[in-house]
Amino acid sequence: MSTTIEDKIALFTKVLLERIEHEFEEKRQRLIEEYEREEKELKEEFQQKRKAALDEAVKQATLKKSQMESKAASECRLMLIKKRQEFIDRIVEKAKERARESLETEAYSDFLEKVLEQVTEQLAEEDEIVYVLTRHDISKFRAKITERLTRLRQGKAFRLEEGSDEMIGGVFAKTKEDHIQIDCTLASGIEDSRQLIGQLLAEKLYREEETDGEIR
Repeated sequence: MSTTIEDKIALFTKVLLERIEHEFEEKRQRLIEEYEREEKELKEEFQQKRKAALDEAVKQATLKKSQMESKAASECRLMLIKKRQEFIDRIVEKAKERARESLETEAYSDFLEKVLEQVTEQLAEEDEIVYVLTRHDISKFRAKITERLTRLRQGKAFRLEEGSDEMIGGVFAKTKEDHIQIDCTLASGIEDSRQLIGQLLAEKLYREEETDGEIR
């Protein structure tokens, strides 16, 4: 049974959140114990003094404890945000690796043909379309692409340009004067998935926080 990116996201997030929560709980417990001890020592030291002075000391200790707990919670949140971004980067890079591996497959050839049809349809009224493709795609599919675009353009001008390998695959189409640009490259599609991955992680975190709040 294959593991989807969503499955990996769910598993990694669960492990990550459990570790962060464990570390936060340890920090919180240590702070509580430390400041409870300080509070007790203050009470013993100033028990003979006026009640007002003792109340002020206890108040300051409690405030300091609250501030330290808030700081610890903030540090944990920042650590979680950093780990989440690192995870998103790893998923995106893995997706790009898989995309590069797919360039020699029949599925990619079909994908490229469909993308060319889509952008050509969107720019059908333009006098000339420039199709920017990777060196790999131009080298491997030039004849097929040229034949297909000749039929699609029905006599209207078009030309192929070699783009950066960073595109991975797909096509970047534009009009002659760059008035219109359509980015249908694999790299662009994968980068656009960052928002979706971030949303999935944020939703997971929100659900975990809600559950934790109910337990507490």
